[in-house]
Amino acid sequence: MAHAVLGALLAAFLLWPSSVEGGQVNLRICVPYDKMRSDLLRMYQEKPHGYGISGDGELVELYVSPDGETWTIIQIKPRTGLACPRAFGTDWFVLEPNGDV
Repeated sequence: MAHAVLGALLAAFLLWPSSVEGGQVNLRICVPYDKMRSDLLRMYQEKPHGYGISGDGELVELYVSPDGETWTIIQIKPRTGLACPRAFGTDWFVLEPNGDV
């Protein structure tokens, strides 16, 4: 099951349409931030779980589905407003403050 979900996520991100031009889908990995956010919610029920600033000054956000079944990390490019998936997977677990699952 986990492999099927991971495969579907990979296909979705590699084929994520960012715009339609002349009736044809223009395929890109990076899409406008609002579209990325709404697509993660609509397709995977993932909501923001945390964020931080990367070493190169870009915002990084973690999205997790309510049951932890799927998760996605995106990086937002401030100059362009584009969001790019950087990692995604399944079985997200939250650690307790002492490091226990």
